[in-house]
Amino acid sequence: MHLGEKIKQRAREIRLGPTQLGEQINTSKQNIYGIFKRQSLDTELLLRLSQALDYDFFALYSRKPAKESKAEKLKEEISQLKAEVAYLRKINDLQARLLKGEGKELRVAEYSTR
Repeated sequence: MHLGEKIKQRAREIRLGPTQLGEQINTSKQNIYGIFKRQSLDTELLLRLSQALDYDFFALYSRKPAKESKAEKLKEEISQLKAEVAYLRKINDLQARLLKGEGKELRVAEYSTR
């Protein structure tokens, strides 16, 4: 796990640039760019970043994975439902095409079995 990348990702998610993040934790944007490159941070700095970005980065180090936010769960569920709807539409289209040709196929099948 690359902690700096996780911090950078979270800042992007909430649309907080390096300058604004630096202002919130009382450091320069150059230091923020340095943080983005680091794999580990001291706990005091990590706490300030967690507060500024409204995210528990400490949870990344716990045994239990951080819980997904409700919005993330809903996005995933919506994505799965969209895929299911697309699949069901394909099935529906195939059934409609089969029904259009069903009458002809049944008549042919009736004569071939007699």
